[in-house]
Amino acid sequence: MPRPSEISLGDLIRTFDALRPDKEDRFAIVKLLKLTPFANLEELKQGGVLLKPARTVTMEGGGEAVAGGEAADDARSLASRIAARRASMKLARAAAAQQVVITHVSEEEASPLSDDGPALPSQLVKVTDAAAPVSPWGGNVPVLPTANEQPASEPLAFEPLLVPTWTRALLSAVLARRVNDGPIDVQRVVELVARGEVTVNLPRYPRPTLARGVQVLVDRSETMLPFLEDQTWLEEQVRNVVGPGCLKTLYFEGCPTRRAGPGGKSGWKKYPTARQPKSGTVLLLLTDLGIGRPLWPGASAGEGEWLDFAAAIRKRGCPIVALVPYGPARWPASLQKFMTIIQWDRPTSASLVHARVGKGHDA
Repeated sequence: MPRPSEISLGDLIRTFDALRPDKEDRFAIVKLLKLTPFANLEELKQGGVLLKPARTVTMEGGGEAVAGGEAADDARSLASRIAARRASMKLARAAAAQQVVITHVSEEEASPLSDDGPALPSQLVKVTDAAAPVSPWGGNVPVLPTANEQPASEPLAFEPLLVPTWTRALLSAVLARRVNDGPIDVQRVVELVARGEVTVNLPRYPRPTLARGVQVLVDRSETMLPFLEDQTWLEEQVRNVVGPGCLKTLYFEGCPTRRAGPGGKSGWKKYPTARQPKSGTVLLLLTDLGIGRPLWPGASAGEGEWLDFAAAIRKRGCPIVALVPYGPARWPASLQKFMTIIQWDRPTSASLVHARVGKGHDA
C-alpha cells in the first residue's frame, strides 16, 4: 500500500527559518518537498493555496501518478501568522533591551513571507517617569490610574443614633437613682419639732445618684446586628459617665433569662441566677425587646419571656431602662408597666428623659 510522505508544513516553516531563502529559493524548496502542484512562483501567488504533502500512487502497468493532498490553510494567512509571531518576538526583545512598551500587532497587519514587505504598523513608546503607562495589549487604556482620575470616595463617617453632645446629660438622667440623701429639709424638721415628734433620721431632699451602680445588658441577637457599632459606642459612653468601678457589662441573645455573660458565649450562664444584680442597681438594656424579626423563628424572645425577666428584676428593687431603636408605636404595652422604655434615636434628648424619669428612678 502507498504510504504518505512524512514531510509536513512544520518542516517547511523550520526550513525557511533556518535557511532564510529569497523568493525564488522558497518556491524551489516548496516544490522540492512536493507541497504544491504549481509550476512557478507567479502561479503560486495567484493560487495562494498550500496543499498537504503529495503522495505517489503506483498505477496498473507500472506507471506512477502524483495525487495531491487535501487543501490546507490559506498560504497568505499562514504567512501572516508566521510574520506576526516573528515581529512580536523581535519587538519583545527590543523592549527588554531598551525599556519600551509594545503596542499590539494584528496578524492581518503583519508582513507576508518576504522580509522586504511593508513596515509593521507598530509603535515604540519610550517609558519615562513622568509618562503615564500604556497598556501592552493595544489601545490607549492605561494600566494604572492616571492623575486625572477621581479617587474613590471615602466611606461615610460613623454617626451614632444619639446626638454626641447630648449623650452625657442623657445617660446621666437615664441611669440615675433617686435617694433621700440630699440637703436637710429644714421646713420638715421645724414641723416635726413643733409637733413634739422625735425622729432618728433627719428628713432630706431627694437627689439623683449613680453610686448604686449600673449593669448594662447588650443584646447580640441577629436582629441587633445593624446596631452593633452603636452598641459599642454607647458602651464606651456609659463607662465614661458611670466609671469602671460602678459598671458591669453583660451580653446575651434573645432575652437575658436564657444565658448572659461578660465575654463569649462559652462563658455565659443563666441569668439572673448567676448574674443577678445587687439590690438598687439600675439595669440598662440595649435591645429591641424582640420587636425585630429574625431569620430563624424562635431566635427572638417573645413578650411573655421579657415579662418574666422584668418581674424577677423588679423584685430585687432594681429599676430597668431599655433603649430601643424603634418608635413607641411598636413597643409592647405590657412591658411599659415594668420598665422605662426610651427611643434610641436622634429625637431623644435629656429634657425628654427627665420628663419620663424625673430626678431619678424609684426602686
